Amino acid sequence: MRILEQKCNTVPNCNDRQLDLVLSARSGVTVSAADEGLQPVDAYHPPLAVSVEIAASSRRLPAAPAMLAPAVSPGTQRDYPITRKQWNFHKANFNHLYYLISNIDWSDIYCLNDPDEVLKLFYEKIYEAFDVCVPLKRPNLNGMRYIYPVWYTPEIIREIKYKHQLHKNYKASKLRSDYDLFARSRAIVKAETALAHDRYCDRVQSHLTKEPRAFWGYLRSRKSNSSKQKLIKEGRILSDSESAREFAQFFHSVYNPEPAALSASAASAAPGPPPGARVHLAPLHRADVHSALARLPPKRSAGPDGIPAFIFRDCRDVLGKPLLHLYNVCIATATFPDKWKLTRVVPVPKGSGGSEPSNSRPVAILCTPAKVFEAAIHKQLYVQVLLALYIFVVSVIIMEEGKIAEMLLGR
Repeated sequence: MRILEQKCNTVPNCNDRQLDLVLSARSGVTVSAADEGLQPVDAYHPPLAVSVEIAASSRRLPAAPAMLAPAVSPGTQRDYPITRKQWNFHKANFNHLYYLISNIDWSDIYCLNDPDEVLKLFYEKIYEAFDVCVPLKRPNLNGMRYIYPVWYTPEIIREIKYKHQLHKNYKASKLRSDYDLFARSRAIVKAETALAHDRYCDRVQSHLTKEPRAFWGYLRSRKSNSSKQKLIKEGRILSDSESAREFAQFFHSVYNPEPAALSASAASAAPGPPPGARVHLAPLHRADVHSALARLPPKRSAGPDGIPAFIFRDCRDVLGKPLLHLYNVCIATATFPDKWKLTRVVPVPKGSGGSEPSNSRPVAILCTPAKVFEAAIHKQLYVQVLLALYIFVVSVIIMEEGKIAEMLLGR
């Protein structure tokens, strides 16, 4: 413990004394007579101006790949968010979370007819429940020494840091009392760590058939070595933030920077196939959305909205109705929400991978509601396309039979 042992005030009052003390345990504190005071000036307590020099910290937050802004062409306007919260669903209170989601009032959503406004309000209500029941992931600061296992709770991590501080105190003082405090904290850490590990193993085993990836993730976490490959540029190993920028630049360079011109009115007016070859997108039914939600895999991976697929699957009976309204509004207005046009691009190694960005392929991870929308309309469109294909095949057969008949009659 550092004592406030430095007296910094040298400004005298009317009796050439200092009745107001300014104490500090660090250098860089300057006290001078102020030109004016917040209260009427007292001759025995003159106003003081205190300045403190604080050195800027060199530790910065690394740029997480999931929060990087997508590369865009110069002059392109960006009106969507480029950051998202990162919730730690491994430590979420799911019982309370599902209770809050089941009690959300969706009545105000059904009064909106703009897809972007409906989606914005939908996410706001879901995020309110997340903020109560799901802790946020803490970014790994540059220079942080430890990366804790996934089953460590915030209480265990705080106790570990407290134990380290007690150990430092004991090493400095060599007192028996300090050692007793350290030993007591060490015993608490061992007991809580073992209990948390057993609970995590039980949870992984109970969900083994539904979520086998959690089991393999646990095995990977037990390995001391890491198979994570690094990018190398000009003989130097790039950091995570630099690697993310290299991947973003490379993936942006291999795609056409100009967006495709899509116009429903122009497509209808243009000469093309007969009307029978076109498809009609009718409003969806609740059974379509419920079936698409039930087919979602129980994965923890999330798109730019930060909501994993298993949340929508588990809460499909509650979220099906507001999602149905959102999808039908999109169909009625022929509009796809802007937030769903943003994807999270993840580099996947080609084969064994390599140290160049070209050795990986980009995989776009969409928001889960957008994938559910696609799955819900797939069945409707598939039936129409299959029927059109059947009509086309029958027409070709009839034409071929007609040609054969003409040939036979000609002979």
